Amino acid sequence: MKRIILSYTFMMILFQASTYSQTALDSVLMHLPAQSTAELQLYMDQLVDLGPSAIVAMAKNINGHLPGKYDMKEHYALSGLARYVDNQTDTETKQVIEEGFIEALNSDLDVETDVFLIEQLRSLASDKSLSTLQAKISKLCEPAIQAIAAIGSDRSIQVLIDALNTSQGYCKMVIAKAIGKTDNQTVTTALTDLLNDSDQQIKMTALNALIASGKPQAFPSILNFAKANPGTGNALLLKYGEIMAQKGNTQKLSEILDQVEAVGDA
Repeated sequence: MKRIILSYTFMMILFQASTYSQTALDSVLMHLPAQSTAELQLYMDQLVDLGPSAIVAMAKNINGHLPGKYDMKEHYALSGLARYVDNQTDTETKQVIEEGFIEALNSDLDVETDVFLIEQLRSLASDKSLSTLQAKISKLCEPAIQAIAAIGSDRSIQVLIDALNTSQGYCKMVIAKAIGKTDNQTVTTALTDLLNDSDQQIKMTALNALIASGKPQAFPSILNFAKANPGTGNALLLKYGEIMAQKGNTQKLSEILDQVEAVGDA
């Protein structure tokens, strides 16, 4: 009999804790949007204290909401929370909130909600988010790729390169643009390989990414393109030379000018 009473008491405590958590969340949402910076800090701190489960609960509440309408208190709370935590120096707090967004994205939510959550996660994401974001690439290429690229770690870059090898069309161009902004030798190799792609748009996206990088390793590929396509290629080659010069690298300047002048003399 005593065991039954203890079990019942324990279950009631758990139920009350769960109800209190939801009640606390409802209380915070009721006061949003905040009317001052002090209020905003207070409510965001309260959301942080509620932990990952509050993020999942809010995500489920906005699931199925009218597409394009980010007007619910939950939208305000989630976007405000992401910005607030991103400005904090407390790594542990960021990890807790990141975990909440990961759990929410791993729930069965609609595309609109997933896109919104990924956009909020982007500023907080670490390698911990990679598997979840990677799983979203096939259906939500652009937001997922942008969030992965924002992580900027070696692992995230490798995930992008792996996705480059399995993606096609527009998604492949999105990845090429994203990795072109990173400073990694493996990326230069991957972009150089894309210059042989049968899709002209993908080829030009890769070429422009190589040019924008200003990396010396990209020079042979850009020079070869200029020789094969002097009209467009020489203009791009000069642009590449300008970017390299801005970075303090003028070693290839004479070769660039030789190529341009050779076409002018022809």
